[in-house]
Amino acid sequence: EEISIFSLVRECFGNTAGVVTGLLFLLLIKATLVAQLSKVGVLLQSNILLPYSRGVWTMMFSFIVTAVCLVGKQRHIERINDMMTTIMLVSFSALIALAGRSGWTIDGLKRANYRSLFPSLGSPWVAPIFIQLLLYNEVVPLVSARLGDETKVR
Repeated sequence: EEISIFSLVRECFGNTAGVVTGLLFLLLIKATLVAQLSKVGVLLQSNILLPYSRGVWTMMFSFIVTAVCLVGKQRHIERINDMMTTIMLVSFSALIALAGRSGWTIDGLKRANYRSLFPSLGSPWVAPIFIQLLLYNEVVPLVSARLGDETKVR
């Protein structure tokens, strides 16, 4: 049996808790996917000068990713994921390096607007989505599968 959130909870708390956790996790992942795809649609609409709406951009991106996942082999998809992760880490490192070279100081954090991180009537709340992305996207099973020692995780 593969290691997953479902199997870990089922083993620790029983079958019913495993099923409930699995369903809640599925709902959480689907909500996050919708939020991420919607954001991609906004980014594509604002950065590519073609007269398509956010919904059209979201659907086109979704179809492309779905096609890659359906047609591509698992090894190729893993390579694409690894490549995109590397690009993200290099971009973040470059951003930090450029910020350091431009005279940025820690005092900028004192002037930052942190209101978007907390709930308000006019804007979405960023913190739950960010925390969910960091914590609940199958991190433990992925790391344990990559390390190859399932017995230590259980």
